[in-house]
Amino acid sequence: MEVTKYSALDDDEKEELKELRAQYRQNYEIVRNARLSIDRVSVIIEQSINPTYLTILNAAATMREALKNLQDHLQPDNDEAKEALKVKYRDLCKPPAKAKIEQWTLEWEGAFREAKQLKMVTLDEETMAQDFLSVAKKFTPEFSTTWTVSK
Repeated sequence: MEVTKYSALDDDEKEELKELRAQYRQNYEIVRNARLSIDRVSVIIEQSINPTYLTILNAAATMREALKNLQDHLQPDNDEAKEALKVKYRDLCKPPAKAKIEQWTLEWEGAFREAKQLKMVTLDEETMAQDFLSVAKKFTPEFSTTWTVSK
């Protein structure tokens, strides 16, 4: 790369240099703001987690790596998740209080998606649909008779 004095540049080169400097300043500000944002997020994460897990965050070189390590550490094993879902499912098989029907329905949807995700053989679509209708029949008989699923 040949070094040239500014005074040796023609008008077009001076204009190009001016544009490159402006572009550089703009890119510099974007990167600076991104780094500041990451730093702010890092502080928020550190303040919001249990101090026990700070060693996991501090051991990582990047925030992305730290979050991945934290996720791996906190995510339950497949067996634990399946057991938790079984407990939740048993609770869902009891009719809800009248005021909590909407929440109960949402929890059924969540349990259904989770069972599919965990590939639980004992909680297949048909079984869950039958159980849902069986429980729904206890508080809305007209709904479950309309939607009875045949085996």
